[in-house]
Amino acid sequence: AEQLATHGLPLEHHASNALLVGASHSRSGHALAAMGPQVGYYSPEILVEYELHAPGVHSSGMSFPGASPFPLIGHTATFAWSGTTANGDNADTFAEQLCDPSGKAPTTSSDHYLYKGRCVAFTHRDQVLHTPMAPADGTEANPPSTVTLRTMRSVHGPVHDFATVHGRPYALVRSTAVNGRGIRSLVAFLDLAEGAVRTPQDFVRTMHHFTGNENWFFVNDKHIAWLHSGWFPQHAPGTDLELPIKGTGQWDWLGFKASDGSYARHGDAFNPFAIDPKQGYLASWNNKAAREWRAAPGIWSYGRVHRDMLLRDPTVRAIKAG
Repeated sequence: AEQLATHGLPLEHHASNALLVGASHSRSGHALAAMGPQVGYYSPEILVEYELHAPGVHSSGMSFPGASPFPLIGHTATFAWSGTTANGDNADTFAEQLCDPSGKAPTTSSDHYLYKGRCVAFTHRDQVLHTPMAPADGTEANPPSTVTLRTMRSVHGPVHDFATVHGRPYALVRSTAVNGRGIRSLVAFLDLAEGAVRTPQDFVRTMHHFTGNENWFFVNDKHIAWLHSGWFPQHAPGTDLELPIKGTGQWDWLGFKASDGSYARHGDAFNPFAIDPKQGYLASWNNKAAREWRAAPGIWSYGRVHRDMLLRDPTVRAIKAG
């Protein structure tokens, strides 16, 4: 019991994958899909399985505890859907130049930054955590304690690190396009559960409601489809996306409003998708979504060789063999 509580089960962390084959290449004449495991293998798991049955609602699937009143991955009587992590570039690092309203030289401990010519205070939030006694401890060596966590936030997002540029201190901030817009994503799963989706075209339109960075797959008896969902910001002309963006205001996302964090995003046509592709299949293992598609910072796996070839190559051979 102590080993389990301390270390869990020693399972491998395999990533999400999906393989779908069109009806014309299936011996049964129906489209096929193998989609899993979606959250990796580990213990304890963080999934909850449930069914919904009510007037106009019949679906079965899984969610994360407390995440959604509807299945996030599942099936109805006529189709199934699943998701894998996409790695599109929907986040930027903004470098906030630190300042001191008193006129003193700023340091990495300063809690103000320059924005549009003003020395603005970061927003703070304190969260107090009370740790319990570890159930596997059995001694007083690790008594309960109280920890206070303080976050700092600029108009662009939460601070995650500090740096200096030519001796000047900066706060590094992560700005993600989905921040503050997650609740809209529930509309997609409401439509899936309530029967608003009947065709792959319906599915693609519905999953555009999902603001996060995700691959979504659809299969029914005759069709397969895929959409890379998410909101992606339009950048100021001249922005170097390989480097942190200076946060003083002139390099903000197009249409950015500090008051509510709104911005001009690329329209739905920006997101790559496929419905019944000519190649006859869809394969995904967190690989590059489409040509010219940009990877998120820190993703280095968008090369010519990728593990989705383990799914793709034998599928292509089988299709060619008839």
